[in-house]
Amino acid sequence: MSYEGSELVEDDDFKKFIAKMEDDADKAEAQWKSQSTKSDLADFPQGFMTQYKGDCDDMIKAQRDFNGEWTKIVLKRGSVNKLLSTHMNYTLNLGALQNSNARCEALLDVGVNVRAKAWILRLTELAKAAQAAQLVRELGDLKRELEKAKDEVTDAEVKRVLNVAISAVVLVVAPESAVIEIGVAAGGLTAHLLVDHAWGQSTDKGAAVFVAGDGPAVIAKLGEGVKKFAGAAAAVATFKFDSDEVAEAKAVVERIRPKLKKVVDDQDDFIAGLLPMSPKLRQLDTEMDSVLQEIGRAKARSYNAAKNYDAMKNAIKKAK
Repeated sequence: MSYEGSELVEDDDFKKFIAKMEDDADKAEAQWKSQSTKSDLADFPQGFMTQYKGDCDDMIKAQRDFNGEWTKIVLKRGSVNKLLSTHMNYTLNLGALQNSNARCEALLDVGVNVRAKAWILRLTELAKAAQAAQLVRELGDLKRELEKAKDEVTDAEVKRVLNVAISAVVLVVAPESAVIEIGVAAGGLTAHLLVDHAWGQSTDKGAAVFVAGDGPAVIAKLGEGVKKFAGAAAAVATFKFDSDEVAEAKAVVERIRPKLKKVVDDQDDFIAGLLPMSPKLRQLDTEMDSVLQEIGRAKARSYNAAKNYDAMKNAIKKAK
C-alpha cells in the first residue's frame, strides 16, 4: 500500500543521495573539530570563532531535523512538505559550514596570524610617527614667529622672503598632521584586528586600509613639503642685506634663523626615519591583498551543497 513519500523510501538512488549527504556532513563536522582546536586560532577575533562555532551548530541541528523527518517518512507517518523544508535548510547550513571550513583552512594555510604579528611590527614603526606631534607644534610656533617678523619689517623683499617661508610651513603642517593620525591608527591596531581584516568581515577594516593604503601617499606628500620648506628656510637664513637701512630687518631675520635651523634639522631626522616606511606599507597592502585572494580561491573551491543536492530536492518535490 502506498503512503506519503513511499517512492522515496523505495528509491535506491535517493537513499544513496542521503548517504552521500550524511558523509559530507560528517566530513564537514570533522574538519570543523580539527580546525577549531588549532592553537593558531588564538589570535583570531572572538567574533570569528563565535560565528564559526555557530555555523557548525546550525548544520548539526539542520541535519538532526532532516533525519527526524526522514525517519518519519520511513515509519509511514511523515510529511513530504516537511521533509523538503528540512532538506533545503540542511543543504544551506551544510554549504555554509563547508564554506567557513574552506575560508578558515585558507587563513591557517597562509599563516595569517603569523603574518599579522609581522604586520604589527612593521606598523609599530609607523606608530612612532606620532612623534611628529612635536614637529607640528614647532612649525606652529615658527609660523607665528614668521608672521610677527613680517609685520615688524618694512622692506618689501624681506617681507616677500618671509611670506614664502610662511607658505612653506603650511605645506608641511597638513601632511605632517596626517602622519600623526596614521601613526595613532597604526598604534591602535592589533593582531586580532588585522586577522579580522584578512578574514574580510571587520568593522575596523577601514582603519587597516587607511594605514596601509594612504600611508605612502601622505609620506610622499610630506617629503615634498619638507623639501620646499627647507628651501624657503635657506632663503631666509642666507638673506643678504646690502644697506644699513635694513638693519632692523636684519635683526629680525637673525632672531628667527636659529628657530628655522632647529625645525629643518628636526624634520631631516624625522623624514630620514619615515621615508623607508613607504615601501613597507606598499608591501603590507600587497600581502593583505594576497591573503584575501587566497580566501577567495578557497571559497571558490568550497563545496556548494545547495547546488549539488538539487537532484534530492527535485525527487522530494515529485513525491508530493
